[in-house]
Amino acid sequence: MKRQRSRPQPQKEARMRLRDWRKLLLPVIVSAGLAARPFVAMASACGNGIIEPEEQCDDGNTLGADGCSAACTVERNYTCTGQPSVCTLKPGASGSTECQPDSDSASLTALENALAGIEEWPTMKAKAVSLGMNVQDFTNRLACHEGGPTTHWLVFLPGSVPGLLTVLPENPAFRVTLFWQVGADKYMANALSIVHVKPDNTQDVLKLDGTAIPERGILPNHRANPGE
Repeated sequence: MKRQRSRPQPQKEARMRLRDWRKLLLPVIVSAGLAARPFVAMASACGNGIIEPEEQCDDGNTLGADGCSAACTVERNYTCTGQPSVCTLKPGASGSTECQPDSDSASLTALENALAGIEEWPTMKAKAVSLGMNVQDFTNRLACHEGGPTTHWLVFLPGSVPGLLTVLPENPAFRVTLFWQVGADKYMANALSIVHVKPDNTQDVLKLDGTAIPERGILPNHRANPGE
């Protein structure tokens, strides 16, 4: 008798899919220059570059995953010194973010509330639906944090063209980002435009309707073609 291969457990499958997406899309994010940009919030205590009595660090922005969290606490695997704080990874560490399969109903509610408060979500939602993704099914998702409360989510959207939705409420430039692949072509979209990475690794920037944007795109610090 042939031995049937057992289907991966949901949590293990989620980790496998996350690894596949990271392998696929990390070069897209890096080469497109879409890492989180500093968001200076001089009017608030946290993010003004001055360590207040209730803060552990303050690097002059309110973004997490850079060593100093959005709440001005030192993240896991980092040490921070000075004002504004300069945060460095501890030897052997690769980062502060940890993502785990998320089936918690309170976390799902927090995700849905976060999306409801993001004005560009309806635009991204419509784009996902137009591609054939099911935007009502958030079952397969990961909750991520930097040693404290959940800061963002990765949601695997099923459909005729499956996708990955990232929700980072504290990141003003990329609070909602959508990733998908058609054949060997890879795509990453925010509410402004789409970065299209072709099979030969050249890139162009498209409008949300899929038509080309001439010359330079409208994503911050993005070059339409590498080496430009």
